[in-house]
Amino acid sequence: MLKSCSKCGRIHDMRHKCTASKRPRSSKADTFRNTSEWQTARNIVRDLDLNMCVLCRSRGEVTIDGLGVHHIVPLEEDYSLRTDVDNLATLCTCCHEEAERGDVSRDFLRELTARYRASGT
Repeated sequence: MLKSCSKCGRIHDMRHKCTASKRPRSSKADTFRNTSEWQTARNIVRDLDLNMCVLCRSRGEVTIDGLGVHHIVPLEEDYSLRTDVDNLATLCTCCHEEAERGDVSRDFLRELTARYRASGT
């Protein structure tokens, strides 16, 4: 099971022991990630995306391991979109890092999620 790391902020397997120094987790966004509201939204999005990474899927690959749910518009930028399913995408660890760096456009992620969710397959 994956979990947001309290030390580095990245997503790790729960059994992974992170060696990073602890970062302060006092922002509204960080607090939100521990709520049942987030857990529910995250589970809905993973179901909508068929528990597959939408970026890998667009490349013809099926990735079902190391999945997390990415905020297309970050919480720090627009907190009101925190549970909006149109602002959330299921991504594997590698693709999640690409999206966080900005290597994948927000528009492209929105297009992928809309396409796959509309088709239902």
